[in-house]
Amino acid sequence: MSSSMFKVDLITHVFVNVCAALLNPVLEANILLFVALILSFYFSFVLLNELKLSKILCLSISVLFTFSEYFVYRVVSYTTNLYSVFTFPFVAYLLVKKTKSYYMGLFVSFLTYVSSYYGFFSLIIVICWYLFTFFTDKKVRIKNVLKDMTFVLFVLLACLLPFYNSHLASNLPVFGKYNNVVSPFNREIVYRPIQDFYNLSFRPWYFFIPPKSSLFFGDLSKRLYKKIESTNYYLADDYMEEEMGGSYMGWHFLLGMGFVAVLLLLKKFKKKEYPIFKTVYENQEMIVRSFFIIFCILLISGPPSFTIRGITFYTPSYLLYYIVPVFRTLVRWAVVIYLFVLIINSYLVQDLYDLMKNTWQKVLFIVVFLSLNFVIFAIKIPVINVSKPPLEISYLKEKYPGSVPYAVYPKGDYYSIFWIISHEDLLINPVNFVNYETGFNSNEFSKNLITEEGIEEFLSFNPRYLIYYEEKISGSDLERIAKINSKIVVKEDITRFLEKELDKGVKVGESIIFEIK
Repeated sequence: MSSSMFKVDLITHVFVNVCAALLNPVLEANILLFVALILSFYFSFVLLNELKLSKILCLSISVLFTFSEYFVYRVVSYTTNLYSVFTFPFVAYLLVKKTKSYYMGLFVSFLTYVSSYYGFFSLIIVICWYLFTFFTDKKVRIKNVLKDMTFVLFVLLACLLPFYNSHLASNLPVFGKYNNVVSPFNREIVYRPIQDFYNLSFRPWYFFIPPKSSLFFGDLSKRLYKKIESTNYYLADDYMEEEMGGSYMGWHFLLGMGFVAVLLLLKKFKKKEYPIFKTVYENQEMIVRSFFIIFCILLISGPPSFTIRGITFYTPSYLLYYIVPVFRTLVRWAVVIYLFVLIINSYLVQDLYDLMKNTWQKVLFIVVFLSLNFVIFAIKIPVINVSKPPLEISYLKEKYPGSVPYAVYPKGDYYSIFWIISHEDLLINPVNFVNYETGFNSNEFSKNLITEEGIEEFLSFNPRYLIYYEEKISGSDLERIAKINSKIVVKEDITRFLEKELDKGVKVGESIIFEIK
């Protein structure tokens, strides 16, 4: 059976396409969102309930995970293949219930068909879980752990290979076929340069600094990120809100983790316990396991290397690149880290909640707890008036009544994707789009639009126009652009370049439209 018949994230792909065929785009988006929210809340609640937390805290913390910043950014960016965050509380629940390893293999296989990223993440969680059991349970032998891992991997490969054998063979370096293929006749390899691992990996400050679109701390975040970028350190200028914004864990939860760690260290080394933190002590095994999983994730989600005083230090993610380079957006591990951060803090919150003496105090505690989380995590969500298209969209709808190909610079972001429902034209470069059958990568395409080679590729699609949003180019964007095209220093240079390569542009609203004649 040919693997080309089956797309990556097959289940999500089929579900989204069925909805798209039957529903209008806005209703489709809302249904996908509703389904994702229901599944995420349900499996979060089931997991927390299994961890023996009180029902009200199960509900409250399930809400926090369901509406995490990571998920909100997935909705804003309309990356539907990453909506299925229910994956992780589901996997954790199965592991807590000590599900047989061959069943775990089946579940991970199913989740891989829902989202390849989340399937890979789930596999790593399962492996870390088994390793922790081996390290901490003297009754468990290494051969038992290896047997469980082998079962999971065997079942996973048995479920994936019939459909994705050629994709796996082409995109895993271990098979020796993985390199930057430029031939138009062999585009099955989706090449990821190691630079992507540097650009799309965690930095320590991502966990501590709120997103720039934070409702209450946005200005502070912008100043902090500007100060970090001003250091000119080569790992300090890669922040992209739509990907990195979900990495923020919340100051209170980070402090809570530190406090729980201190409690457990005092118990272990000083034999000192505080009766009011009974739940923390009773669930020490799950807490330490959560810390272990977070630690393992951090090892493989940082930049492949970093430099201190001229000395280069390599990290495990450098090795990861040579094993599974296709999973390049390492900051997406944030959703898994956040789940285990919540689990660790949930026991501390339970002990604090138990200090409340009566119903009114308990209600007030929950209200304050949820309000605190709202203040810390709330971000500005873009609101679009669907009944009033912007000037450039109205202009294009009138000028091109049929569906024609076009591109957007600096990128076909979510604003551009949304307005396709109005003008119905064919966007060549929707952000984060990868065609695994042809190897087309929209982000790389967009980045290269200010080069002669990029324009040549653009014209190969027989487009009718290009939209340039000058105001979306920031100072840091210009610095990155200059590395691609050294002749571009200011925004006006981009306009001059596009006029030279295409034709004179027309200023419409906040954009410049270049028609292809």
